[in-house]
Amino acid sequence: MKGLTLEQDLYSDYLVVNQGQATATRLAALLEQQLSHDRLTRSLSGADYGSAQLWQVVKPFVQQMAHPDGLLLLDDTVEEKPYSQTNQLISYHFDHTQGRSVKGINQLTALYHSQDTSLPVGFHLVRKTKTIQAKKGPKRVSEQTKQQLFRDLIRQAIANQFPFKYVLADSWYGSVENINYLIDKQKQFIFALKTNRQVALCEADNQQGRHRSMSELGWEETTQHRVWLAGVETALLLTRLVFDNKDGSRGTLYLLTNDLTTDAAQIQSTYGLRWRIEPGRRSGVLQVD
Repeated sequence: MKGLTLEQDLYSDYLVVNQGQATATRLAALLEQQLSHDRLTRSLSGADYGSAQLWQVVKPFVQQMAHPDGLLLLDDTVEEKPYSQTNQLISYHFDHTQGRSVKGINQLTALYHSQDTSLPVGFHLVRKTKTIQAKKGPKRVSEQTKQQLFRDLIRQAIANQFPFKYVLADSWYGSVENINYLIDKQKQFIFALKTNRQVALCEADNQQGRHRSMSELGWEETTQHRVWLAGVETALLLTRLVFDNKDGSRGTLYLLTNDLTTDAAQIQSTYGLRWRIEPGRRSGVLQVD
């Protein structure tokens, strides 16, 4: 692949097809030592790779698939490292999919989806570079919150000048700060909202702090409401998606957008494409030994 050394290209292919632990030693063995473990390790550890390097690799492919209806999907995941020593990169992170803190590497990923193709276009690894004194003793913290890193990934995408119609993210990133940031950048979004969020049904109620629970609004399958969130001056569109879980139970998802020209069915079908980010990051964080 253009922009990668032979070792990096081989290792990235290896990560895609490998089903177990991925290491330079195991790749060297698969290659029958035609490329040594030391050579692979030197190539992978010779620089600090980040979003800028990733963009140089994927840029020509993104330009080929770019379309005004493209989607920018953002999410984070924790690659668990239960047996590794903690450091700035391997630390305890709250995994909102599990509702608890786990030890591992926390990665935020931006995925571009267009014309039935998905490519990663940016990422951040959460590094806890500071130590503070907490009630239970010393605690590692990051100098930037995940919300700030989230906004930085969007800033990078805008700077890289590829078109996208919506930013999609789950309720973890549906903060007022993120919503106002996207509105200020004139970008449309579809975010899930936590069920405890409250909304006003007119601008006057919003200004006077008269908000109500989303569950109290009248809902049918394709109902949509024009609403206002506290701290957001712009009207937004809210819809509710009811779905079946694998265990047979029913779940509810509230979806919010600043695109007032769309409808509930389109919001729900577009947000469903957010799951593209799951297989897109399956291989996790690169590992060398």
